[in-house]
Amino acid sequence: MHKLKFPFLTAVLALACALPSAAQKAGRDKADAPRASATALADSQWEFLKTAGQDKEKDVLELVLPQLEDWLARNPEDHNSAEAQLLKADLHYKLGDYKFALVDLLQFFQAYPQDLLLTDAQKLFTEIIVKKGDKKTRPLLEEAATAPETAAADLNISSMLEKFSARAGEAYYEPLTAEFRAFFNRFPAYSGNDSLRLALADLHREKGKYLAAELGYEEMIQMYPSSPLLARAKSTLAGVLADNLKSYDKAIDVYGGIAASFPGTDESARLNPRAGAS
Repeated sequence: MHKLKFPFLTAVLALACALPSAAQKAGRDKADAPRASATALADSQWEFLKTAGQDKEKDVLELVLPQLEDWLARNPEDHNSAEAQLLKADLHYKLGDYKFALVDLLQFFQAYPQDLLLTDAQKLFTEIIVKKGDKKTRPLLEEAATAPETAAADLNISSMLEKFSARAGEAYYEPLTAEFRAFFNRFPAYSGNDSLRLALADLHREKGKYLAAELGYEEMIQMYPSSPLLARAKSTLAGVLADNLKSYDKAIDVYGGIAASFPGTDESARLNPRAGAS
């Protein structure tokens, strides 16, 4: 009986050591299951949207488009995301929103410059600008569609948004503002978001959406208090308040803050004498 004691104890200890390992593996498998399930669901929904997006009825396409946009927002790095972005442009075009379609394609070129569908995207882009493009914005669109120098989607898209909105923002205001929002949702920690939020506020101002511009500048100032662009944001905000919204008291407060916080800068030197007008 004593001869079995030590082998038995050894077996018990080995089993005890094996139990945590088995439990850990089971835990990992359980944690991996939702991820696998989410991937399968994303693939399944994509196949549905891809098929539905080929429907001939505009009423159907109008229902598919927002679902496709939601899918892209949830799955920006999915292996089907480039094709989904191209489908989004195609649906916008079929529904008559050619400006949205063109901006969709500009994002495609910047986010997926090496994708196998690049030729298809370029073909659709050319078709749209030939049929719908005007002499003023067509060169700007073609410039914005050139291949990016990097493979970083955040850098490429943000650069395109900032440059194109500064030059053609008034004509493409609605699709651009939508893409700005999509960018902030996808890349909330991007290091250049202070500059990009300032560009969006400028876009609102150039379009004459002064309340939206005010909120845009204030949001940028609140979110990025250490930004090197802060003085310019405050100066432009004060100008909007004084010249466009006639909120003179608020403008005076902002101008005063500029003078106190940024002495000697160009912004502090350009205090608007009309800010105190009545």
